[in-house]
Amino acid sequence: MFRLTQLGISPPLFGPVTFHEGVNIVMGEKWDDEASQGKKTNGVGKSLFVDFLHFALLRKHTDTRIPLIPIDEFPDDFEVRLNLRIHNEPFTITRSRFEPEHPRIARGDNDEITFGTLDEANAYLSEILFQGQPHAGQLSIRQLLSLLMRHERSEFADPLRPHKIGKNIPPELEPHLYLMGIDLSVYRELRGTIERIDSQQKALRAIKEDLTSRGKKRLSDIPKELNEEQVSVEKIDAALKTLEAEPAFAEIESELVEIEAELRTLRAERKGIAYKIQQIDSIPTPERIKMDDLAIVYNRVKSGLGDLVQKSLEQAVAFKKEIESFQSRLRQEEYQRLKAEYQELSGKIHTLSRKHSERVKVIDKKGVLQELQTGLEEAVSRKSDYNRKASLLEFYNEGVTQKEQLAADRAKLIVDLRKLLLSYEDLRKSLNATFLRIHQRVMESSGASFSFELNDKPTVKYPLSIRADIDDSGSHGIDHMAVFIYDCTLLFNERTHQFHPGFLLHDNIFAVDNDSLVQSLNYLHEEFEGGATFQYVVTLNRDKIEAEERRKAIKLNVDKAKILTLTKKKPLLGKRFRQKDAKDD
Repeated sequence: MFRLTQLGISPPLFGPVTFHEGVNIVMGEKWDDEASQGKKTNGVGKSLFVDFLHFALLRKHTDTRIPLIPIDEFPDDFEVRLNLRIHNEPFTITRSRFEPEHPRIARGDNDEITFGTLDEANAYLSEILFQGQPHAGQLSIRQLLSLLMRHERSEFADPLRPHKIGKNIPPELEPHLYLMGIDLSVYRELRGTIERIDSQQKALRAIKEDLTSRGKKRLSDIPKELNEEQVSVEKIDAALKTLEAEPAFAEIESELVEIEAELRTLRAERKGIAYKIQQIDSIPTPERIKMDDLAIVYNRVKSGLGDLVQKSLEQAVAFKKEIESFQSRLRQEEYQRLKAEYQELSGKIHTLSRKHSERVKVIDKKGVLQELQTGLEEAVSRKSDYNRKASLLEFYNEGVTQKEQLAADRAKLIVDLRKLLLSYEDLRKSLNATFLRIHQRVMESSGASFSFELNDKPTVKYPLSIRADIDDSGSHGIDHMAVFIYDCTLLFNERTHQFHPGFLLHDNIFAVDNDSLVQSLNYLHEEFEGGATFQYVVTLNRDKIEAEERRKAIKLNVDKAKILTLTKKKPLLGKRFRQKDAKDD
């Protein structure tokens, strides 16, 4: 049993809202028939109220519209407090917008428990709700509430898909099977096997693309290529073994490595010296000053100096020659030194090259390896590539075998599931009878059926389906009614009622013709008056029912059923606002 008692918020932006047994209506009302805005009942916060309930009941923060409420208009530290009863035991869930991942739960008069994560809080409530019901398996309270609390964003298009339209969420049958009292183990094992088959197929596709160079080769040719590669690898291995068997190999191997290292060093030094020589060669020859020009300059300077300095032209010429000689000597000496070093290094390199060649010839008897280092690198590369491809092919073949085994397991589990459903044939008949009875009462027609459908095709990912068919299904309003009748079937059927928590919420499901709406409300009223125990919460607009109320077609006392009235003048949070990324209902 699961019942909402009261929802409040601190600071008190709305409410508190108190819930009761039977039908609970969150009503969008008119407030002024004379004003255009006063006549409207949409956009007052009914669906946002449902989001507050989901938020309090531990739905992921970002899967509600709470984050879309602008914090510049409303406090960002508000707390939502929900009082509820699980198996007649009182609980209080407190969750703040500021710390949405750390809800607090109080059980009865006990102190609050602050949870580190939403998963921990969900596990705590799940254990309490599903206690004594082993067929629930690992079902979570959130999985069940996602089915029992349908948001209008699901558009009520499919009884098996209560999530928002456009979300790529696969149908979850576990909550449905749980409410029917069907053991989940076989279905879960089947779904797990199908998921492993999908994973195996993805892995095999990736390996095949690698082996075939993305389809450029045929997979059937890979074994032949590997055989050819194996022969080449074996030849290299044999050549290496031949070298290792040579008496001279052990002595020469280290010597060759040293020679090659020294050659690299000498060649680098020679390259540096060659660069310096090139720089000297590129320097232009210093311009020589003519004696006539020097004499003219000297005489001018001398006439200006007077008797302070007396130097003869011959002394200046001698000084000039000394400078030119010194510059030339420096340049020639550096050039000759570099040339000598270059020649010396070239000689060393030549000697070491010949020595290297002689050592290689000693061990290179079969003409397989031209140089030790090159041969080793080639051997390692070829062998590594061969081993990788061989391993991939082996893994691929093993994967194909595993996939075939999984396919066999899948086929066996399909048979087991079919047998399981046959064992619940009485349940199916009971559900079909209830579904038909509600359909006749609400839609005044017998064109309806409830059934299980099992598809054993190997490519089907979700082989089990639940069919809830009614006449003219596919239209917007008819689909809404199919979902309503299906959910009421699980709520009121004598076989499922023992597992059903007796709680249901529909957000704006009655976007249907007025007669279907009236008959649905009357049916719920009749069930309650007949002694059925349940709590049904629905959002509704007054203008959908006011004509029927005037002619007293609705047996339900609407005013008594109302738990919250919202208008354009008094919306849910006290004022109208624009959400960050979405529109309100």
